[in-house]
Amino acid sequence: MATKKPVTKKTEVKSVSFKDMTIKELQAAAITLQNEAVELKRGTKVGDVQNVHAYSVKRKEVARVLTALNAKKALGEEK
Repeated sequence: MATKKPVTKKTEVKSVSFKDMTIKELQAAAITLQNEAVELKRGTKVGDVQNVHAYSVKRKEVARVLTALNAKKALGEEK
């Protein structure tokens, strides 16, 4: 009979309330996160970054920001 693998805890992403941010703040956050993602990708290719999973986490965070930004633009909020 096969043994079960031990259950590991998933890393939690820092929850930031994107709903409360303005469009300009979201745009600034998106640019910052995209630059960080580029640096992580470059670091993994060169070998400077040991945590290669950090790049995919950062990409998902960029996607969350862009989704919130597009939702606000679709609603026409100028907040």
